Amino acid sequence: KVAAERAVLDEERGSATTTLRLGTICGLSGRMRFDLLVNDMARAAALGRPIEVYRPQTWRPYLHIADVGPVVEQVATAPKSSVSHRVFNVVADNYQKSGLVALVRKYFPSAAVAVTDGQTDDRDYRVSAERLRSELGFTPSHTVEDAFVEVARAVTTGAFVDPLWPGFSALPLEAGSRG
Repeated sequence: KVAAERAVLDEERGSATTTLRLGTICGLSGRMRFDLLVNDMARAAALGRPIEVYRPQTWRPYLHIADVGPVVEQVATAPKSSVSHRVFNVVADNYQKSGLVALVRKYFPSAAVAVTDGQTDDRDYRVSAERLRSELGFTPSHTVEDAFVEVARAVTTGAFVDPLWPGFSALPLEAGSRG
């Protein structure tokens, strides 16, 4: 990703290329993704399913899907001199997995949450969106908690015919499983 970003930003053919590095997206969408941690934990809690957390002290940057359109619009309409050949991190919150567990416990106190030594994911990082805020004045208007609550509410109220459908993932479905 970094090599592709550099190649695009190095192009000088009169373009006003800008890179937006979006945090991990969360919240309800028309193409729902339950394979993303915040959405997955909200779905599991709402369905009363056990939640396993690996490495609870790791950090991740998140962005509510409702903030993606507004930031793209703001960058697209900004003066070329402000955004041309620039990179902006777009993040609402940096959260530890333990903070997501706290959200689960806040809204679903009886949820079964286990910290396990199972699968490992070595990604552990925080991202600053200070440049975006200070130079373009953009501040996301939605939080990780907003995303968690709206996804859990949608699952609880039956907004999804089958919230466990495998198609709510970035992975392609196997032939014949379009249910």
